[in-house]
Amino acid sequence: MQTPLKAKILFPLSLVFSLLLSAFAYNDYKNLQDQFSHDVERHLDGVQKLFDKQIESETELLSSILELVAKDERLQNAWTVKDRSSLLQLSAPLLKEMGAKHRITHFYFHNPDRTNFLRVYDPDRFGDVVNRFTLLETVRTSQISAGIELGKLGTLTLRVVYPWQINGKIVGYIEMGGSEERRVGKEGRCRG
Repeated sequence: MQTPLKAKILFPLSLVFSLLLSAFAYNDYKNLQDQFSHDVERHLDGVQKLFDKQIESETELLSSILELVAKDERLQNAWTVKDRSSLLQLSAPLLKEMGAKHRITHFYFHNPDRTNFLRVYDPDRFGDVVNRFTLLETVRTSQISAGIELGKLGTLTLRVVYPWQINGKIVGYIEMGGSEERRVGKEGRCRG
């Protein structure tokens, strides 16, 4: 039996039509996928810019607070005579107030050799050598340093370290930081 002419033409034509339809569908799928990827990249870029701006803003705030703390003569006097109790008594209310207003959860005073003299939020812990990048960078450059660092308890904390000068000489370092995972409690101590 002979295949009619229609069948000879219709089958290849259907095959070509199916291939063209598949090619158009694949092209549309690829275009949608590319557009989606572009949209995701654009949104991620926007989020990154917002994050960077927020970090910059919080760093400026912490730097300004640290500058004021460093100029406080009562704190300078307590530091000069190495009176940990007086330093805590003067700085704990600052942490409580700044913690409530600006989410500051960490407040430290470090000796020039990087040993911690006072953790205002945890005054029973002191005397250890601190090797975090921000402190090391401030010691190296004698400039304010800031960065997001991972703490011992696994919290990400924005830290700012200020080189404390009294009479033109660096006498130690003051550090403040904020972490979303921890909150300042009634006594001005971090909970978390």
